[in-house]
Amino acid sequence: MGVNDAGEAIGLANDYRTLKSGKQNRDGFELWLMGDLLLKELGNDLAPTIAITFHLLNGQDICKVTVNPAPHEVFVILKDRNGQSKKCFFIRAGNSTRSLDDPSELISYIRDRWKS
Repeated sequence: MGVNDAGEAIGLANDYRTLKSGKQNRDGFELWLMGDLLLKELGNDLAPTIAITFHLLNGQDICKVTVNPAPHEVFVILKDRNGQSKKCFFIRAGNSTRSLDDPSELISYIRDRWKS
């Protein structure tokens, strides 16, 4: 984060200003990113799989998020257009993200991915 599509550092200053915690800096951004966004949606037990690091590039703060494979399946709760919550399961297929909605595909994927 803090890098545009051309790979140029644009920094996180604008992002810092949006933080309501009173900490409009790296620390506040990490607190928001890890606690209010990622772990809130994915589950606190996944904290060990996520690493957030900050770097200075051309005088600009940038942020790198590294996510290691989860030790178990992870569902995300999304709301549809009517505001109804639904648990969803996503996989990466090449360079795309796909939802596994078919129960048999979901069971098969989870069984194969996390064999005991």
